[in-house]
Amino acid sequence: MRSIEMRKELTDEWHRSGIHEPKDFAILTNVLTKAWSGMTTGEYKRHKGLTKQNLRDNMTNVELALNTLAEVATTEIARERQTNISRQ
Repeated sequence: MRSIEMRKELTDEWHRSGIHEPKDFAILTNVLTKAWSGMTTGEYKRHKGLTKQNLRDNMTNVELALNTLAEVATTEIARERQTNISRQ
């Protein structure tokens, strides 16, 4: 449940930053997934043998922790950058 909340915070931050198109969220998600797993989201789903199932629902505890860490770190970086931009 907490990882879903962290994902929501990230997508809210992206939305505040001007990201609105689903394809843009998918692109950014692929970047994050590739950063911690070495695979895009699609590649990772194929690696796990998933078709229509939710990737997050099929992650191990370690995978989920790494994914959540990537999302939380990205959220914090985006917030910090937004704060710095606002100060200028």
